[in-house]
Amino acid sequence: MDKIIISMMAAISLDGLISIGESSPVTFTSLEDKALLREKIQEADCLLLGRKTYELSRSILGKRSCIVFSRSASYSDLNDSVINNLHNYGQKFLLLGGSQIYHWFLNRGLVDELYLTVEPLVLAQGVPLLSDSCRINNLQLISVKAINDQGTLFLHYLACKQSLQGRLTAGSV
Repeated sequence: MDKIIISMMAAISLDGLISIGESSPVTFTSLEDKALLREKIQEADCLLLGRKTYELSRSILGKRSCIVFSRSASYSDLNDSVINNLHNYGQKFLLLGGSQIYHWFLNRGLVDELYLTVEPLVLAQGVPLLSDSCRINNLQLISVKAINDQGTLFLHYLACKQSLQGRLTAGSV
């Protein structure tokens, strides 16, 4: 069976923030970042999003297949069940956030690659990409690309996993 690939994509400020507030859409990103986001959305079989991100992003998602995750207690077992059956939704998944869903996937070792746009600005306050308790180890930088004259960078990392724990392949978990 073909391997399932989960790619995480985020845009951050120089101080590591992804938005100015919990219920605020991402408005600080460049046109070039938005174009890359649209490209990655089109390449994915299915999008993975937290509920707040989904509600704020509906207009750019179009008719793409989406799996929306919730933190409410009554749905926590359902989230795990969906992960165990991702092969039913395709092979290429794009994880679009927000911060808590990034944390949830990273702590389970489910992210295979990370695309990160770094915008050359400091927001000073807002929502961080990751919480303090989330750690990412063993990333391998694949590429760095300047995507505009203002200094916006597009980074691509692979997650170099030490074990098979958290690895998903179609048909098995």
